[in-house]
Amino acid sequence: LLAIEKRNEVMWGICYFPVLKEIFIAEKGKGAFLNGKKIEVSKAADLRGQMFCPDGTLRKKPREILGDIERFCGVGCRLRVYGSSPYAFTRVALGQALIATNRMGKSWDIAAVSLLVEEAGGKITDEEGNSWQIDSENLIATNGLVHEKALELFNVVYSALKENLKLHPLDIRNQLVLSQLSQVVYSLTNDTNYIFEYGGYLTDALQYSPKRQ
Repeated sequence: LLAIEKRNEVMWGICYFPVLKEIFIAEKGKGAFLNGKKIEVSKAADLRGQMFCPDGTLRKKPREILGDIERFCGVGCRLRVYGSSPYAFTRVALGQALIATNRMGKSWDIAAVSLLVEEAGGKITDEEGNSWQIDSENLIATNGLVHEKALELFNVVYSALKENLKLHPLDIRNQLVLSQLSQVVYSLTNDTNYIFEYGGYLTDALQYSPKRQ
């Protein structure tokens, strides 16, 4: 991945995947190309049945990423986890995927591919809908047509569930959902802290559960 920045604006982006023999080149205002042929994002206007590519790095933000998967698949998206956000973003630029997300954006990962998606006709913003910056951390890339719908799902992070728990501490459904998520995260990360968290949520659920349940 290589990007050239001028006056705080990325002007060139190059992405090279040697095994696949794919060379992506984007120039500001000139379009996006794969191996010399111009590429464009998908024209789909509905999320259902379209490919969603989440961030594959679960180590740092497992709850947010798993939350993204749950929400986008919940509205009918097909899931594809590549394990590489830059590669996933190129799939959006190619029109193969409709949405890609990155919860741990770093300048060396996002600069070239973000320009590529934009020059292919797509849109990239942070979780609040602001234009992407070199230091943006949470990014979502779409074909532009579904961006508002996708952004709404992307913005509803795991913290919202915990906030609901604060507001309704006696609603055991919150504890049950949180315990399930903790169990899933443990199975993916082998972090034993999630086992203790899982047990704690179940204990709270039993404590608050009415006798009739």
